[in-house]
Amino acid sequence: MKFKKIYIVVLIVCLHSGMSYCLSIFDPGTSGAPFLELQTGFRNIHLGDANITDQSGDGLILNNPAGLASALKNEVGISGSKHIRDAQFGNIYYINKKNKRPFHFGISISYLTTTPMQVTTWTYPLGEPDKTFYYSSMFGSFGIGYKFKKTKVSIGGNLKIYSESINYSSGSQSVAGYTVMIGVSSIFQFNKFFKTGIIIDNIGPGIKFDQERDKLPAKIKIGVSYKIFEIDIYSSFVQIIGGYRYFNVGLNYSPKIDIKMPFKFAVFGGWKLPLNSGDIMKLTDRVSGGINLEFNEIGIDIGLRNSGFLGISKDIRLYYLF
Repeated sequence: MKFKKIYIVVLIVCLHSGMSYCLSIFDPGTSGAPFLELQTGFRNIHLGDANITDQSGDGLILNNPAGLASALKNEVGISGSKHIRDAQFGNIYYINKKNKRPFHFGISISYLTTTPMQVTTWTYPLGEPDKTFYYSSMFGSFGIGYKFKKTKVSIGGNLKIYSESINYSSGSQSVAGYTVMIGVSSIFQFNKFFKTGIIIDNIGPGIKFDQERDKLPAKIKIGVSYKIFEIDIYSSFVQIIGGYRYFNVGLNYSPKIDIKMPFKFAVFGGWKLPLNSGDIMKLTDRVSGGINLEFNEIGIDIGLRNSGFLGISKDIRLYYLF
């Protein structure tokens, strides 16, 4: 009961006056690091970034590592995305859950590459906005989750090492930057149907290119989930510091299949709704969805999503539980 009261107070503070303070202590992201929005876990992305409480797979490391504390099995997996504008994203991860320790951990390595892109807004580093460039990034993350004994509270954190490189096709000039970030998260389970969670992510000093330092897109997420029969309903509020606000909704349907084989099936989808004034979105913008098939601890996720300026993406994830 004590943990429950403390958690409710923290949640109210973050939602009310505390939110304004939290937002004021971070600068908005100015680097190419908004690509980090891609790296919140396969299932979570296709739930419209609405899932704060019931992470799975790489989302346990990248999005809310507090969920690692409640996981029961080890897992290895690989995922990939192909965007309509020829941007490619890949991820490989390992999660260690099967141990007697009160905490579990996971490791993930991701990459993103693009075909030639035309510079339209950047004046740094070369000062010539008509340059064409190739963008690539590497992203490593270590997550850990801990559940307090005799309570329904889990906490987690992740440490991320992120690098960007930009190579210009008109010459041999290139720039690269590296940084270290952290994220903290929590999950509180009120009962077997209702959960809530808080995430503060991408807190770091920024990426340094030569003598310039570009800020990261730090963000705060607050979300809830509720289970009705075989349907999980998710919603979240996401504030990218100094940038966009989103209200996200997602649904996951996992029917019980009355067969003797170890087979599971799920359908999921979500929608990101921007809350910034002046934003105009089509109904199909930021819509995503997918299916999951799992047989004898081997699973596959297949999804489609509208990724904004990157266009429609086709995504796949393969994993093995042991």
